[in-house]
Amino acid sequence: MDFVHGTTIAKRKTAPKTLYHKSDITAVAVAYKQLVDIKMPAGTAPGPVGGGRIGHDFFVESMSTLTYPTVGHLEAQINEILHHLCDVRVDFKTETADGLVLCPSDLRDSNYIMIDDEGGLWAIDFGRTCFLPPSFVSYSLITSSDIFVKYVAWYVDYPRSPNLRGMEMASGQMVIFGDNNLGQ
Repeated sequence: MDFVHGTTIAKRKTAPKTLYHKSDITAVAVAYKQLVDIKMPAGTAPGPVGGGRIGHDFFVESMSTLTYPTVGHLEAQINEILHHLCDVRVDFKTETADGLVLCPSDLRDSNYIMIDDEGGLWAIDFGRTCFLPPSFVSYSLITSSDIFVKYVAWYVDYPRSPNLRGMEMASGQMVIFGDNNLGQ
């Protein structure tokens, strides 16, 4: 771990209620896109490097309670939840044929990106960064209520996932019941 002398995007705003600098937002969007272009091979278990629970805002309290050995297990759980609600299903197989993508799901103006004294960007918080199907990147960008994430999403050229509706419905059910194991 390195010490970076700089400041967060939140502290670069001129006043608490002002807008962000456009140059900061676009720079973060470029850096974010570079991060989500990092892939792991097909067949890799979803989650953090080395395995473990998935940190993502899809789950209740942003952390899965299960470890998923395959993307198929994660897909099966979500589809089981959806089976009881409607005829919408998610399909992660097609989008993960080329592998899983790095999904930084905790993008915040105060804790994810720091700008050093020379203007360089540093990703500083990987606590909820996992390798996941691309749908999870789309979910993080589109469903966030955080204004900073909304600004960054505007500049990130990332496709809207066809799985998004199903993911929103399944996540909503887990929140309602307060149970990440729903559908198991």
